Amino acid sequence: MLNKKSVNIRITIPKLLPLIIAGLILVFTCGEALAGRCSSCGKIIDDSSVFCMYCGVKVSEKSVSLFDIKKARRGGELINAAARGDLRGIKSLVDSGVDMETRDFKGDTALAKAAGVPLGKSGAIAVDFSQKTGREGIYAVGDCCESYHLVSRRWVHVPLGDIANKQGRVAGANIGGKAMIFPGIVGAQSFKVFGLEVAAAGIDEREAAAAGYHPVSAAIWGNAIAPSMPGSKKVGIRLVADRASGRLLGAQAVGETGAVSRVNALACALWAGLGIDEIGYLDLAYAPPFSPAWDPIHIAAQTLKSKM
Repeated sequence: MLNKKSVNIRITIPKLLPLIIAGLILVFTCGEALAGRCSSCGKIIDDSSVFCMYCGVKVSEKSVSLFDIKKARRGGELINAAARGDLRGIKSLVDSGVDMETRDFKGDTALAKAAGVPLGKSGAIAVDFSQKTGREGIYAVGDCCESYHLVSRRWVHVPLGDIANKQGRVAGANIGGKAMIFPGIVGAQSFKVFGLEVAAAGIDEREAAAAGYHPVSAAIWGNAIAPSMPGSKKVGIRLVADRASGRLLGAQAVGETGAVSRVNALACALWAGLGIDEIGYLDLAYAPPFSPAWDPIHIAAQTLKSKM
């Protein structure tokens, strides 16, 4: 839940989402501070524009109201910090002008504890791939239990409704005598704030290093639709890969449109264990209203590949 407080912005974001997402939101919004706003139509335009690309009004010093220069500098610093993958730097910049608060979402495990059901390292109920707990005859599903993360190869707590539904079906099948397993997750998740789509899947650099990978990352900004189409929208994509194997480890995206759909595609790549080379040339559905010929996914993958 987010709300504006005078000049500052207080952001409350669940800890299950990487801190980098919060940084990307702010990069997207503060990045516009590097541009101006047309006083006629109110749209964001490039500071060097002579005519507004939206309404055609001639731009002059009087017709363009630039954002506060301090915000502009902070926006640029945030962009650079995000590009470096500097989570500490992002948090420091955010703390200087934005109140950030993170909250844990924990399932209710009181009944499980009372019944002697073992908990996992995350604090949620430990289960196996059949959703069985460590106590004979007891199953657990949903927000109170762990899931196996296919990328980090660890049992984690990700309380989301779609995961709960799948786990419930698996538990019900096994209880009813039909053998079934829940294979795991890649941590795909999304939300919307200030008209922006925000999504993530996989793991970030910190989690990757803890899992024994050699993480490398890259962030790009591109168009969600073909530049030739009117009303182009920005979309930012950040990818994390393993330098040793080239395997994709994580993805985050933010934009007015196209962020969630692109992370869904990248979640499939994570599920299949695709490498950055393969993602750079994926055959994606193309039409100018939906993407450029080279989709931001392709550009992000090829940019990351150049750093490996």
